[in-house]
Amino acid sequence: MTESIKTRGSNRLTERKPIRIVPKSKRASHATEGMSADIAATSEVVGTSSSLMFPDFVMKEGARKLTFEVGIDYLSDSEVRLRVEEIFFFVNKFVEQTRFRGQASVWDSCQISANLMSGRRDPGRSMFHVVFGLPESFLASLYDHLKYKLGTSNVGIVEYATFIRDEWVPVCHVERGKAWRRDDGDKWVPISVRHKVSSAPIEEVSTAQDGNQDESLEQKARPTGSLLSGAATVVDSIREADMACDVRGLFANGGARLRGAAILGLARSQGYARTGSNIKLRMDRALSSAVRRGILAESGGKLALACRSIGDYSKAALAEQFLASLAADGWTYRDAAILEFARWLGFRRTGSNIHKRSESAISNLVRGGKLERRGPAIRKR
Repeated sequence: MTESIKTRGSNRLTERKPIRIVPKSKRASHATEGMSADIAATSEVVGTSSSLMFPDFVMKEGARKLTFEVGIDYLSDSEVRLRVEEIFFFVNKFVEQTRFRGQASVWDSCQISANLMSGRRDPGRSMFHVVFGLPESFLASLYDHLKYKLGTSNVGIVEYATFIRDEWVPVCHVERGKAWRRDDGDKWVPISVRHKVSSAPIEEVSTAQDGNQDESLEQKARPTGSLLSGAATVVDSIREADMACDVRGLFANGGARLRGAAILGLARSQGYARTGSNIKLRMDRALSSAVRRGILAESGGKLALACRSIGDYSKAALAEQFLASLAADGWTYRDAAILEFARWLGFRRTGSNIHKRSESAISNLVRGGKLERRGPAIRKR
């Protein structure tokens, strides 16, 4: 059965399975969570460094944009508030980490949806999200972030939506190198740490015992990975991906190395001045992981790059590693999965060759019955 979703106030349908059509008469009113729907985008920007009046929101009328939804009727009141706060926190962290200096806006729209009602009696209200001015990979990462915070059953994918200005509300805005939220009416103020209500930090707190200076350095050695990672909120995954990139970078600048020399070189690249037993163990595990992923090859007691570029990998090897890089369950944006896969193999940038080879691997896995594809999303079978 073909199932569809209607954008509120529009007769346009986006076909996908397994969405059920919800009658127009049952749709929810747009204004929610204290956010007024009558804010007009305007080119007039007035304010100081501590406030903005009438921001120039980034948008394009009629644009087809990737979107995802959060089922707010299935959340507690605190979780509904958490959704907005986590968007604030995530956008602000993105701006800080990337030093983004352009303009961008994150929008949401409240609609009745049956997409997330599996195991529930009735359709509920969902907040749909689109982003203008930032790459699609950002939206994919925000999707993963909220899925991690609110639960996989409360966050879902809905391919594309047609942006009609009157149906969407700006949640936050990026301008002048800052992320902004609405304070009162048309006044917007910078987002800061105090607006975050979640207790789970993005950066991992060291679990070292008192007196272990090697482990205490781990917090200061380097920032956590970029928020463009598909698993941006899972710190272990971020650091593991960063380590894979560091391993490739270390061996790209030199030839084969003995494991002991590789451990020392990798520790130095991480910012450790000393290599105690715990650091050595972590570096050794990173090297072993790189061998399993096909980044490194071990021969005669020495380690060296197995493949210098994505083109050096066989189709079978790429398909195997792509499948291994995916989360065990749940849907993932294809673009986010490709970004994560590139980092899985130690490539910091995802150029056209990586995208081409990754798309080929996805197609082979779909044909082989190991992946399921639905619009822009994929998951393991």
